[in-house]
Amino acid sequence: MISEVKGNSMANHNGTTLSNYVSNGRVNGHGAPALHYSWQLERGSTVGVALHAATRRIKGSGIDTPKLDSELMLGHVLGWTRTQLYTHMDRPLDDMEREAFEQLVERRLAYEPVAYLVGQKFFYGLDLFVDRRVLIPRPETELLVDLALDIIMQADQSAARASYSNDGDGAHSEA
Repeated sequence: MISEVKGNSMANHNGTTLSNYVSNGRVNGHGAPALHYSWQLERGSTVGVALHAATRRIKGSGIDTPKLDSELMLGHVLGWTRTQLYTHMDRPLDDMEREAFEQLVERRLAYEPVAYLVGQKFFYGLDLFVDRRVLIPRPETELLVDLALDIIMQADQSAARASYSNDGDGAHSEA
């Protein structure tokens, strides 16, 4: 709900501001200027307000994991774990932190993957560096790794049994 309008921005009750500006682009070739909205937090917003506002905004764009995405991005900006975010909900963000978080949220709203935004992805117990030059490991790929390791282990066990059963004591006889 919008509580006040100042110039080209609208402030609401959850500590965010939607600012609009006109771009040089055109909508559907009809000559009408494209209207864009920029998501911003109010100065002095706390960790809790930032998480709540970003989660609502990301959820509104139809992204499947808005709370997790907000936690990972704000944790990245602050250098904190997700647990630390929830134990310091009343801590205000300074201007640099707030602006860095706003930029990440804007990029996420453009559907840029969180792994690219924070530069890392956990995969099979490893913390991997990722950027736009690499494909992001998917959770399903971990299942494939497990399956491949099972097949390799079974093949190794079969080879060991075959070697051992060759003459009963594991030694190979040369004929």
